[in-house]
Amino acid sequence: MVAQKSPTAYPRALVFAAGSAPVYAMEAVLDGDLRPHSHDFVELMLIGRGTGTHHSVHGYRPLEEGDVVVLRPGTWHAYVGCAHLEVFNCCFGIELLEGVLAWIIDDPQIGYLLQAGPLSGGRRGILVTHLAPAAYATSRSRLEMLHRVAADPATSSKVAELLGNLLLVLAVLARGIAAGGQAEALPARSGHEAVSEAMRLLQRDVARRWSLADLASSVHVNASYLVRLFKAHTGLSPMAYLTHCRAERAAMLLLRTSYPVARIGRETGWSDPSYFARRFKAQFGMSARTYRDRHTAADRAPDSTHR
Repeated sequence: MVAQKSPTAYPRALVFAAGSAPVYAMEAVLDGDLRPHSHDFVELMLIGRGTGTHHSVHGYRPLEEGDVVVLRPGTWHAYVGCAHLEVFNCCFGIELLEGVLAWIIDDPQIGYLLQAGPLSGGRRGILVTHLAPAAYATSRSRLEMLHRVAADPATSSKVAELLGNLLLVLAVLARGIAAGGQAEALPARSGHEAVSEAMRLLQRDVARRWSLADLASSVHVNASYLVRLFKAHTGLSPMAYLTHCRAERAAMLLLRTSYPVARIGRETGWSDPSYFARRFKAQFGMSARTYRDRHTAADRAPDSTHR
């Protein structure tokens, strides 16, 4: 048997403080290029002054002051040709959205920022939008406050302070996007209980052979009604949402483990290797093997936006 190297993403221990909530924020000024990279947490970037280009599965996009970029776990990206580009960065573990902060998927604005926005409309885990000047200034101020809390030894281990400031960051970003008309017309009311519960069920058990009928029965609604609710509140069908959950989980396993690709497909609900290969490439723009090779260099340390 050929020995496999243990793949590593950006080490979480170097991104998030030990013994604390997985929450992080900082400001970086970028010059030149930052190589393509991926990670197993949520990342939000607020762009300040300077110039640069963002590279992702969607190609190359020039950045300007006020831009917001949201990346779901597993999504790769890079910066190209930066000249004194200010990036205000916020990262947090996906486990927060599946645990202590699970309730925020019921908030239509934050739900759009973190779920419907990046996942619907063919965006494949990436939302790029723009804030008006006043919303940009408020969001920048909140990110600076979160950075101070995370960097201060007196508060960096205090979960309440970190989570409280993270919620303020998410709230002002989401409100700024909604106020600027950047979000699609999702319902103004809170999410439906059946949708929230269905999302949690799919997140918890991506490997299960879900059918629409099984899912609808689990949340006690009619299948066609669940589809209408799900699309109204997330912009996706339930099965499309499951596909995104599986792809993200597969990407995290590629980054965190040395499991064979076929095993990762099986553990994320895709027992057919060919179908897994097609679905993964549709999400990330490259095969699972190429994804692992490009983003799991053994000597990789966080770049200046993650340190």
